[in-house]
Amino acid sequence: MEIKLNPGRVPDPATGQPIARPEAAPAAEAGAFEQSQALERTLKSGSDIRPEKIAQARAVLSDAKYPPNALLDGIAHLLASHLKSE
Repeated sequence: MEIKLNPGRVPDPATGQPIARPEAAPAAEAGAFEQSQALERTLKSGSDIRPEKIAQARAVLSDAKYPPNALLDGIAHLLASHLKSE
């Protein structure tokens, strides 16, 4: 098998030739900016944050034995049974 190079197909730009640059991306829409500001205000207000759920999540994260092996085994069996049925 012989490979022939066609140098005329992809010309090498000379040092003095200008390189075409891509155009800049259009500016973000004003609506997207307003939505992000509304999201920031909602997050800062903290009205939906429940301290008892945060404490529960921290307790679960600090437990090295969570999730229990029985739960993981159950999920594994459930996944395996769905794979067999396909």
